[in-house]
Amino acid sequence: MLDNLGYDGKKYSEHSGKRGGATYAAECGIDEENIRVIGDWKDVRTARLYIDHNTPLRMKRVRQLQQCI
Repeated sequence: MLDNLGYDGKKYSEHSGKRGGATYAAECGIDEENIRVIGDWKDVRTARLYIDHNTPLRMKRVRQLQQCI
């Protein structure tokens, strides 16, 4: 499917989708416990490994903190 969309499917695995999904859920404000359930992980610490704390997610949290000040 990725090849049909113009991506090199050999560069991606199931974990790529899980990482992207967990990160997107975190960016949308889903709490880690629900991300754990959705990702079918037994431990929330495993779910945290899949959340990519990239710049957009950090900036979103900064904006949330600014609203509290």
